[in-house]
This record gives sequence, C-alpha cells and structure tokens, in this order.
Amino acid sequence: MSKSRAGLAALALSGLAVLGLQSPASAAAGDCPTGQHYNPSAGCVANGASVNHRNFLPGGKGRVSFSGLMPGTQADLFVESTPRFLASYTVSSAGRVDAQITLPADLPAGEHHLVLHGTGENGGAYAASIPITVRGTVVATVNGSSVATASTSSPTGGLPYTGGEIALVAAAGLALVGTGSGAVVAGRRRRALA
Repeated sequence: MSKSRAGLAALALSGLAVLGLQSPASAAAGDCPTGQHYNPSAGCVANGASVNHRNFLPGGKGRVSFSGLMPGTQADLFVESTPRFLASYTVSSAGRVDAQITLPADLPAGEHHLVLHGTGENGGAYAASIPITVRGTVVATVNGSSVATASTSSPTGGLPYTGGEIALVAAAGLALVGTGSGAVVAGRRRRALA
C-alpha cells in the first residue's frame, strides 16, 4: 500500500475513534461503550432510540421506538431522574419496541430520560436513553373556570434541550481530517522535492 493510502486509512480510523465508532474487527461483544450494543456484522452500533417529540406536559403522551434488542425478550421502560417504572414490552421479531407512552401526571417539571432496559440482540445487557423535558403548567382563569395551559418557557428559564453536543464532536472530527490532510500534502511535497 502506498504511503498516501496508508495515511488516508489512518485518517479514516482516527475519525471513527473521534465519533465513538469501532470497526467490526476491533470490537467484541463486551467491548462496546455505554449506549451501544454489539452486532456481529457491524461491530459496536448505537442503540436505536427515538421519541416523536421531546417536550411533554405532566401526563403527556408520546410514541417511542427502540431497536437492537433480542426478539421475544422482555424490555422495561422507565422515566428517570428518580427512576419510575412505566411499562414492560415484548420485543418484536424485528428486535424492536414501538409503543405509545403516557408519562405520570405527577412527574415534576424539568429534565428527565426515558430509559429502556432489556436484552441486546447479542444476548448482552441493553440500555438506551432518550432525554426529554417535562414542562410545568400554568393555571389560568377563563370565564370563571380554572384551566391548565402549557408553559411557554422551559422549567429552567432557558431554551429547551434540542440535541447533543454534536458541534464539539464535529469540530474534533474536522480537526483530525485537517491534520491528516495536511500530513498527506506535506508527504507529497517532500517526495516531489526529493
């Protein structure tokens, strides 16, 4: 393999390391980090988890989806800050849990996580977490009757949570790509001058 191809291969592997991914050859069933499970054909892969919206009122409803589970096993869903059991599900033949959920009506406003615990498709422990925000309610009087309405701001007074720290991961990945590209160009210049 030429030096430039070896450099590009090393660059690609370093980018995978920054993004928290591993090649199938480098991972084993027990080596996956939290939030990932081992797939024999793909190595460590992220536990699939999604919700149709991330902002709830106490007692609110939503749809959740989880993938990467062992078919036919039981999986338990909790809402956590202080863990509270929500429901048990039987994993589908496709290794998925897709369900309608209802949060407890007395769940306090603030940041919480929907967490599913079960058995991963490889037989190991599985846990996937989805961050959510529970908004408080404001009681208003309309024509002499009290009405609960949704809060117009987040419980902490700031903006609602809309995702992860992807900017930091992307910046680190771009820095590694830039460093690797610079090394390839410098290597070509040295060969051209020699």
